[in-house]
Amino acid sequence: MTVLSEQSTLQPETNIMPNHDLIELRNSIDAILKKIEEIVNSHNEVVQYINTIRTIMNIVNSLGNWRCSTCKFNNNGLCMGWKLSNDAVDSLRKTFGIDAVNEVEGTQRINIRKLSFIGALCPIYSSKR
Repeated sequence: MTVLSEQSTLQPETNIMPNHDLIELRNSIDAILKKIEEIVNSHNEVVQYINTIRTIMNIVNSLGNWRCSTCKFNNNGLCMGWKLSNDAVDSLRKTFGIDAVNEVEGTQRINIRKLSFIGALCPIYSSKR
């Protein structure tokens, strides 16, 4: 059995941080944890908003599907009731894809098969009956 001398057991470790460094480290960790908590809370709020928007969009899509299928302006899935400006065409295609709008006899028409939600908001809806 090896006996350690008293002198060797009383000397501090050279790689242990001084107390003030530990306090600074703890404060830094606490600040980081607080920031992470803020980010998580913000993320949770965004998720709630997204879920609310999804619910609303499901209702709007259902209403739009019904209105589009019963509208007299629906011609094979294209809305013949609206003529779109070039800006509107570009915006719809950029957001929803090239097939969001189709050209019929030189006029751009909304593809209501793809964008049925538009039917829910349409102010010129008119029933086929």
